Amino acid sequence: TRFRGMSDTEVLLGAYATWGIDSIARFNGMFAFALVDRTRRKLFLVRDRFGVKPLCYRWTPAELAFASTARPIADLVGREPNLAYLAAGLIHGMFEDDTEATQYARVSAVLPGHIYEVSLLEDRLTLEKRRFYDLAARVEAQRPRWQAAGPGEATAELGPLLDDAVRLRLRADVPVGVSLSGGLDSTTVAALAAPQATVAGFSYGDPNDPTSEAPLVEAVSRRLGIQVHYVWPSAREMDQIFHDCLAAQDAPFLSPSVMAQFLVFRQAHSQGLKVLLGGQGGDEVFMGYRKYQAFQLRDLVHRRAVLPLLGRAPELLGIVWTERARWRSLRRRGLQYLGRTPATTMLKLPAEPANRLGHPAGAELWRRQLVDVSVTSLPTLLRFEDRCSMGNSIESRLPFMDYRVVELGLAIPDALKLRDGYGKWIVRHIMADRLPAQVAWTRSKRGFDVVLGRWLADGLGRTIRSALTTAMPRLSDYFAHPVRIEESFSDRCLHQDPGVFAEAVTAIWLAGTR
Repeated sequence: TRFRGMSDTEVLLGAYATWGIDSIARFNGMFAFALVDRTRRKLFLVRDRFGVKPLCYRWTPAELAFASTARPIADLVGREPNLAYLAAGLIHGMFEDDTEATQYARVSAVLPGHIYEVSLLEDRLTLEKRRFYDLAARVEAQRPRWQAAGPGEATAELGPLLDDAVRLRLRADVPVGVSLSGGLDSTTVAALAAPQATVAGFSYGDPNDPTSEAPLVEAVSRRLGIQVHYVWPSAREMDQIFHDCLAAQDAPFLSPSVMAQFLVFRQAHSQGLKVLLGGQGGDEVFMGYRKYQAFQLRDLVHRRAVLPLLGRAPELLGIVWTERARWRSLRRRGLQYLGRTPATTMLKLPAEPANRLGHPAGAELWRRQLVDVSVTSLPTLLRFEDRCSMGNSIESRLPFMDYRVVELGLAIPDALKLRDGYGKWIVRHIMADRLPAQVAWTRSKRGFDVVLGRWLADGLGRTIRSALTTAMPRLSDYFAHPVRIEESFSDRCLHQDPGVFAEAVTAIWLAGTR
């Protein structure tokens, strides 16, 4: 095939002309598209391996509608909210999962790693679905090779692979930036990108405010020699940002950190950027969350491995001390993983959805990673990322979601991911000479450090309560009991209980569907 331009679309069509629809397995990246083959009278709906990009549809034998998001289709068929979707999000923190569910009852999502083939040969439309990518099978095939591997072998393969994943995502005919926090994942992406291209960093924080992560980002920017643009809005600005972010998501979100993410993309857009690299996926692929250490510890207890447990005592004490400020929220989340938290939502929702957060003692831990990648964590986080970026006309590219990196991350031994009290140990080991030590070897987890208490006190709380008051006539059917908005959604409740903030967002979104 001879190409005339540089567009992805031309490459896609050339690949299809050469290898047919099975050419999808050769692609590396994020994609969601519809392709019509007029000769064969076929229409294909295709979504990338992990669902980084969205693709929604509504099919009957008489008609087919599809779009990159759910709202245009819902406008055609009725904006009936999917209450089971909302229940899963509010109770278990996972809106998107491995089903076709979307926020609207009559709209479905194309499954990641699937091809949906629609026949246009007859008077009625037929739809066939088939998977083109199976992560579990790919990891199982690689694991025997890695079972006896040590840090040297893993570093020799993973290091160049991460470099290449970043290199591919730097391909662009426009300037490229990096979404930069003080955490390991985004700083790793920045450190790998900086030698390959001139990139600008975008971060939420204030270099002069020690309560934000910006001073840490400053240390990274000096080390890497990249310019960083900071966004640190006044609390009063967050009133409009709340509504803008909710409109971009067109679905509830759980945490005010999504608003901070939205602001970073808005800042990048204001600077003329069209592409931003990010660190999404690193925690799931390399066991960055605390829960993996808890699952491993429980497995040692289950096996009554006394000596390993005693050997872990110092690192466990270090983790407890590091996370002492977050102990309340970590305990609450931990109980969810054990299935011990009843539903507490004020909204009248379907019966509590199945709890898929746990992990059986003795089961292989990489399989829990598999669940996070495909069910309980990444699908929802990818939705937040995509809507925040595209809501600001930014293309967000995620090197940790390169399928080669994901497969390797799940295949290598647990001991290379969880080691000496650290998650993502192998990534820290590889990046130790390229990042400040306070980033590479910190035990704390950093995302977007939001100051919700200040936002609420300076007006966001009033904004939320005002929106709820205005919406209440349309919400009476959704609340199980009469609600006193000033009490149930006070600044104190919104700040101290993450579930109350998520319920407020959900209720305001629900009102917009009526």
